[in-house]
Formats: sequence, structure tokens, C-alpha cells
Amino acid sequence: MSRLATVLLFAFIVAIFSACQEGLDPSAAQKAVIYGTVRFENEFPPDSLIKDIRVVAFKSYPPADIIGEVLSGEAIFSESLLPISGDTADYKINVESLPARFKYIAVARQYGTLFEWDAIGVYTDDYINFSPLEIYASKGIGYRADIKVDFNNRPPQPF
Repeated sequence: MSRLATVLLFAFIVAIFSACQEGLDPSAAQKAVIYGTVRFENEFPPDSLIKDIRVVAFKSYPPADIIGEVLSGEAIFSESLLPISGDTADYKINVESLPARFKYIAVARQYGTLFEWDAIGVYTDDYINFSPLEIYASKGIGYRADIKVDFNNRPPQPF
């Protein structure tokens, strides 16, 4: 093999491994990811009423014990979406306990103390009744769940 062919083969192999990123990580195949974009419409509440915003995926709907489900890992959540610049924010939730069925995926806003949260958006295609869409997560798969938050048309609270 010529020197040029060897260099090209090496460059090709490096490019393939670089493009794979987590693809070669055996643990990546054992996880799933729920990800998407949260689109905000209409005027945000004052900053004093937004302490945190996260996307939360619940296995039950309506959630029976929200705090208990979060503490036990039955409900999983994204990193904070704050600060938000513009009218969208991307999120990602790693799902490690699989398979898992999520019946309620919501954008939650902390407006007060650690225990004062409300739902401001729901993963749905029904913005009248806000019937939630479900995701059944399996190993090694990503699930896109874009969510609209309309501050003038909030979903009913699930509790």
C-alpha cells in the first residue's frame, strides 16, 4: 500500500470514529434520550415568578405523588432551561431505566419555594384539552418531543 493510501485510510478511520462520538460507548446503547425544543409564546411572567423551568417526564398520568415520583426516579427531568434567550429553549432528558413508558411530559415552572411548581406546557397535539402524548422509550433510541408553552393558554394542572 502506498504512503498516500495509508494516510487516506488513516484519515478515513479517524473521521469515522470522530463522527461516532457516543456511538462507540457501550453505555450509550443502554440509554434512551427524550429531547426537543420548547417554544414560548406570548409574554413571560415577571422574573420574580420564574425561579426555574425544566421538562419533566412522568410514568403516571395524572401524577399521584409528584415529589415522591421525582425523588424515587419514577419521574425524570432535564437540566434547567434558564436562562432563556429568545423564544425557544432546547432540552434533553437521559432515560437510563429501560424500557420505560412516559404518560405525561410537561414543562414545569418553579414560581416560589422548592415545592411550588406548576405545569406551563404539555407534550401534546391537542391545545384545547391538552391530552398528553406518550413516549415508550427503548434502549439506544432518541425521541423528539417538542412542546409549546403559551403563557395565555396554560394547560390544566395535573393534580
